[in-house]
Amino acid sequence: MSIQYEPGRLGGRANRPTWLLSKFEDQLTDADKKVTITAAAIHNEGIWNVKSYKGYSGSPGDLLLKILSEPDESNPSILDYNYGEVKVLKQVGDFVASGYIKDPRLSTLDKMKSKIKSKPLSRFRVVIMKRKDGKSLPSPNLDDYPHSSDYPHLSNSQFKKLAESVKRLACEAASEIAVNREVLHGDLQVGNILFKMSLDQRTPASVNLVDWGTGNWVSKGVKKDEVLQYCLENTIFYRNIGVRRGVIAEGGESGF
Repeated sequence: MSIQYEPGRLGGRANRPTWLLSKFEDQLTDADKKVTITAAAIHNEGIWNVKSYKGYSGSPGDLLLKILSEPDESNPSILDYNYGEVKVLKQVGDFVASGYIKDPRLSTLDKMKSKIKSKPLSRFRVVIMKRKDGKSLPSPNLDDYPHSSDYPHLSNSQFKKLAESVKRLACEAASEIAVNREVLHGDLQVGNILFKMSLDQRTPASVNLVDWGTGNWVSKGVKKDEVLQYCLENTIFYRNIGVRRGVIAEGGESGF
């Protein structure tokens, strides 16, 4: 099946409300830029599990480490993008640490060879964040969608109902965070929404939002219902089955 896909970007819509403020990277202080990372998450070198970390009181299994690549010198704004993401990770309580590590892809033999040659090992800039549980809906770009290996038993109408429920939960979570933390996740695509099913496996029960690289600051005191309505109207998952933004107007379509 051919898929028409639209990203779930919220901050770039034409009908931006007054409570939606500047992008994450547009409100940086000197202190925000003192973190020891310089590359954007969209150009990372991979996500790794954490085996041990002395600076964390919980289980290392609750953490993820993102290796960041070097920034593109032709695009200096990428630095602020990354600083903005770190600032928001702190704001929402998911940031743990940032710094440098030796290349985790090197084997013991590689390290021994490097030591013999007196060649310094490569060091990478990293950010450590809290792991989020759940699974995501299949990519809209999959040729076999929606009959992926995870949902072989669902018809198009059944999958649409599942996607609508996940979208609703994601917008409710985003609006709750917006009210309590004054940030709005700006990229609610299927890969950034991890959901868990109910005990009977019939309906989605909860969601976690990940990848805070894109989004906006939110005015203090904004109403949850306003954010929720804006999110539902502007978030897009699957255009070809109708799980897309609705046009809320007299005589127009509504919902998804």
